[in-house]
Amino acid sequence: MAFPTTPSLASEYEEIKRNAADIKRKCAAASAAMATGPYNSTYMKELLDRLKVVDARFAGYSKNGALVAYAKQMENDESLDLQQEFRDMRAAIQAAGKWIIDNYPKDEGGYILDVSMDAQGNRAERTFSAAATTDLRPLLDAIVASIG
Repeated sequence: MAFPTTPSLASEYEEIKRNAADIKRKCAAASAAMATGPYNSTYMKELLDRLKVVDARFAGYSKNGALVAYAKQMENDESLDLQQEFRDMRAAIQAAGKWIIDNYPKDEGGYILDVSMDAQGNRAERTFSAAATTDLRPLLDAIVASIG
């Protein structure tokens, strides 16, 4: 018999909790940093990438009926609706991701505009002021609020 590599419900549930705690921490930190500005474009792209990864993971986990039952047992809460929790977290994550995609400066071809260059060839990375992220911060705060 080969060594089993299929993740257990316990490990999957712990992975969910780690991902939720991680994205909550990242969104809280990003919102706070954006409030004081400026916020670096590299960080903005990294935040978007992380939101997309977590959303995809949560989409996969939400389809696992055994995991839903396991979560109720582990949390000792029969009223826990894990699928609704995933829907709420994913809706908040997707809204923040959409804001970044829609508001990140791009040219007509869709190429992002995140570096400037002066006449001497010196480059400067784009930053986002606190005013520029005013509408994103509440979306990040909603992600934080959707995670206990």
